[in-house]
Amino acid sequence: MLDAAATIYQRADEQSVEEGWPWHLGATSTYDLRHNLPVAPEGGHSEDDPVRPLTLLVRRGKAVQTISMVSEPSSHPVQRGDNAS
Repeated sequence: MLDAAATIYQRADEQSVEEGWPWHLGATSTYDLRHNLPVAPEGGHSEDDPVRPLTLLVRRGKAVQTISMVSEPSSHPVQRGDNAS
């Protein structure tokens, strides 16, 4: 997840969620391809830490949304989508 403050969070493992620490700062790996399972690290952040709204970036190891960021207007056209070059 990407929060409104541009911090990447990952949902924690079930034990951490039960203990009240459902979020982990963005991990380097979110999916174990060898075992075909998502990777869930230990949590360290409460439910209130990520600044809402949240944007889902990855589900089951696959990107779910493309984010285009433009810092200031330009005379060059911005191409979006899968066909952008």
